[in-house]
Amino acid sequence: MQIVIQKCPRCIWHINCPENPHKSGVVKDYPPHGDVTPIQCMHCGQKGSILRGTHFDVDFEAGPPVEHGEES
Repeated sequence: MQIVIQKCPRCIWHINCPENPHKSGVVKDYPPHGDVTPIQCMHCGQKGSILRGTHFDVDFEAGPPVEHGEES
């Protein structure tokens, strides 16, 4: 899951979303768990996670999914 975090206005994009013809699925973020924030694409449903302090406007590969109810 390749994503980019737009700084202003803040938005997370799934830039290789297979379900969106523009390859820019909107990503929802969930409350952080330790050093990671769980994310999910609203178009295709893919899940992943991002580390706190991730840079803006640089595309990168999201980490493995973290369940929303998991304790870390």
